[in-house]
This record gives sequence, structure tokens and C-alpha cells, in this order.
Amino acid sequence: TYMHGTIFVRDEAPSFMPFEAMIGYLMSSPGYITLMPDYVGLGVSELMHPYVHSESEAEAGIYMLEAVATIGEELGFAFNDEQFISGYSQGGHSAMVMAREIQENWSETYEVTACAPQAGPYNMSEVQGPLSVDVDAYPSPAYFAYNVIGWNSFYGNIYDDLSEIFQEPYASMLPDMFDGETSAGEINAQLPTLTEELLQPEIVDGILSDPNHPYMVAAADNDCHNWVPTCHMQIYYCNADDVVYPENALSAY
Repeated sequence: TYMHGTIFVRDEAPSFMPFEAMIGYLMSSPGYITLMPDYVGLGVSELMHPYVHSESEAEAGIYMLEAVATIGEELGFAFNDEQFISGYSQGGHSAMVMAREIQENWSETYEVTACAPQAGPYNMSEVQGPLSVDVDAYPSPAYFAYNVIGWNSFYGNIYDDLSEIFQEPYASMLPDMFDGETSAGEINAQLPTLTEELLQPEIVDGILSDPNHPYMVAAADNDCHNWVPTCHMQIYYCNADDVVYPENALSAY
């Protein structure tokens, strides 16, 4: 199972066979059955994608695994019960939560042989979330906005109005940007990288000083590093990654 990285445009999901789907072709070439699930809110789904949401990511992978196990018998595929999971960036997070979910709740049906999460935001509450807002400049502000808007679409309590988190004119601009048709590059071009220009002046301290702040509660709910895998796990990260911080991998390890 290959879990894809961050996607802003719905038709860049694996089911539309974009460039990233070429990875699936490479993975299948030695004879693997390769699965590339869309996440909730991407592909043909018109829901808001709850960006970096553990439960829906894991389910996307496991439900596709179930479907392929069923249809594989009809198509004559042979299975050897070895399950491998990988993914990069958001897909690293998704790969880790899929492996955890199988181990904790699906172990009587499936067993993960090996998992290779790559450059994922595994520690949202202590690393990725806080560091994204507690820096002078974040090079991809679209990612943080995606996270806030996506989580609010699921939890419903992070804000009542975006102006509680973001300054104007950006608060009013953001909903139209996250329409499933606008790319990360286009969104970043309209947002300042400087935290003090994008976020409300007191919101950073308000979030970081209160573990019960709805954002921090959601972040803890989507941490995926506090468990011990029984499968072989190899974690990869990039030393110079200033978007998904290396500390995510180090704290997970």
C-alpha cells in the first residue's frame, strides 16, 4: 500500500492517475499487488479533506485492502499474506497510522510485514503543530491553513470563524482557496510566510500555552508515534526538511 503525499487538488489523487501514481507502477513491477488509496475529500469525494487525520487515513488504506482482497479472488490474484506499507510526507503519517490500526484492531485479519514511513508529521502535538506556528517564517503556509480548516471540518470546534486564527484579508480569502481546485503553489503565492503577518497576534501563545485548546486536542488525537510496532519498521526523514520537521521522525523513533 502506497499512501500519497499532500494533495490540494482533488483530481491529483491516485484514482486519477497523476504523476505520483507512477510510484505505484514501479512498486508493482516485481509482482506486488500495489494499492494507492484516495483519502477522504479527494478524488471524486467533494467533502473537505481533513488533512492529517489519522482515523480516515488508516481507514482509506484498510478499506481498500479489504476490497482488493475480495476482488482479487475473482480476478485470479494470488496473495501470500505479506503486507507492506509506505508513504511520503502526509503519506508517511498515513502509512504509520495504517500499520498501527492493523496491529491494534485488525490483527486477526491482517498482519503488517514491514512499514516504511517517510518524512511524516507523526508528532503533531509536540513537534509539527507547535513548530509550524512558533517560527518567524514557515515556507509553506498553505499546509498549516489546510490543517486548521481540514480538522475544523471534522471536529467542528477549532474556530467559529477563520478570523479567530488568521488575520484579514487572509481569513476571508482562505475558504475559496480550499475548493479542491487550487494548488498549494497558488495558495502559497497569496499568503505571507511570516507568521506575524498571517496569524492573529495572540493565537500562537493561546494555542501553545493551553493543552486543552481545541487545536492541541485535535493534534494529540492525530499523533501516531506513541506505540510499539511488532512489524519491521524503517523510518526515513530529511535533515533539511523545513516543512515537515525531522524531529517528527526522531521523536517517533
